[in-house]
Amino acid sequence: MSDYQEIMRKVILWGEKEDDIRSIFVVGSMARSEKPADEWADMDLVIVTSDVEKWLSNEEWINYFGNPQISFLEGTPVGNLIERRVMFDGASSVDFNFLKLEIAKTFLVSEEVQNVIARGVKVLLDKDSITKVFHDTSSVIKNKEVPTFSEFKNDVHDFWFHAVYTAKKLRRGELLVAKSNCDDYLKRLLIKFVKLQSMMKGTNQQSWHDVRFFEEWADKEVVQKFQGIYGKYNEESIWDALFQTMELYRKVAKQISIELDYDYPIIADQSASKLVTNYYKGRTYIMTEEK
Repeated sequence: MSDYQEIMRKVILWGEKEDDIRSIFVVGSMARSEKPADEWADMDLVIVTSDVEKWLSNEEWINYFGNPQISFLEGTPVGNLIERRVMFDGASSVDFNFLKLEIAKTFLVSEEVQNVIARGVKVLLDKDSITKVFHDTSSVIKNKEVPTFSEFKNDVHDFWFHAVYTAKKLRRGELLVAKSNCDDYLKRLLIKFVKLQSMMKGTNQQSWHDVRFFEEWADKEVVQKFQGIYGKYNEESIWDALFQTMELYRKVAKQISIELDYDYPIIADQSASKLVTNYYKGRTYIMTEEK
C-alpha cells in the first residue's frame, strides 16, 4: 500500500495549491474498516471542484501522481458522475471522481451516496467544511425496501417474458443476443431477488453494491447453483443455461412469495415455461428431420 500512501500525499498537496478544488475524500476499500483494502484494491477519490471540465478535458495533471500507463473517462455506478480512471506503473489504480461544487451538498446527502459513505470515508482535504454532512446526517446502510405485490408481480412477469424472448432468439439463430439476454438481463432480475432473499433471511451479511462480495452474502445454495447457469457461446449450452436460470429463478421467487404472503404468478411461469420447452423440442425435431 506504500504506493497509494504516496499518491494520497501528493493528492493532498495538489488539492491545497489548486484554488478550484475545494474538497477531496476517499471512499471504497481504502476507507473501509469492513472489507478493507487488500493487494487487489484500487483507490476511489471524490474531488469537489468549481471547474469539473478543467480536469476532465485534459490528462496532463495526472502525471503529477506517477507514471500513467492507462487513462480513460467513464461514468460512475453511483451518482452519475464522470470519473477519470488511471492505472499507474506497478498497477496502482486510482479513480478520480469529479463532483461540481454547486451540487455537492445536495448530492452528498442523497440516500445512494450516504449508503456508500456509511461503509467508510476518509477526508483528505476540506476547505469549506463540505464534508460536515457526513457527520450531521445519519449514515445508515439501508437495504432495499420490500417490494409491494404489484412490484413483485411486475418483476416476475418481466423475467418470464424475457425467458420466452431468449428462446425465440435461439430459434432464430441469434446466439449472441440470446446469450446476452440470458446471462445479463435475466441474471440481473435473478440477482435482484437473491438480494431480497438475503435481506429477508435476516443474516448478518449485508448485500453490497451490484454483485460485490456476492459469494459471501448470497444464499450458499444459490451461489453453488450459479456455477451452472451461464452458457458457452453455442446453442445447446445457451439452452441449458436458460433452463437452469429459469429453475433457479422460480425457486427463489416462490420462496420470496411465501415469505411475503404474495400469490406467485403461476400462470406467467407456466405459460412461459411451456413455450420455452416447446421451442426447444421443436428445435430437436428439426435437427432430427435434417439428419
